[in-house]
Amino acid sequence: MHRGYNIVTTGEDSTIPGKILNFWVGTDVTALYWDVYGEVRIEVEVKYATGETTKVGPYDARSVERTYVNPSVPIMERVALLSLNEVFGKILSDKGFAKKSP
Repeated sequence: MHRGYNIVTTGEDSTIPGKILNFWVGTDVTALYWDVYGEVRIEVEVKYATGETTKVGPYDARSVERTYVNPSVPIMERVALLSLNEVFGKILSDKGFAKKSP
């Protein structure tokens, strides 16, 4: 069980596929610094054993880290992961998500 959901490999009551609408890492540049940002936007669809479906979301997040030297891979990874973790947190904490069942 994870956050109130039973995770199974067979005999499921529902499946929850997601669609990535936006997954982006970029920079905004000034003469003094770079703002490295990560953006994530995900839509989730709950498919029930009855054949009914419910779309939930989209859930989105944006993280920014400022650097005064060239942007690096670790910074880009960090902002992407922070955004992704924030989106997952929004999905898991959405009380309406669990209630959206037939």
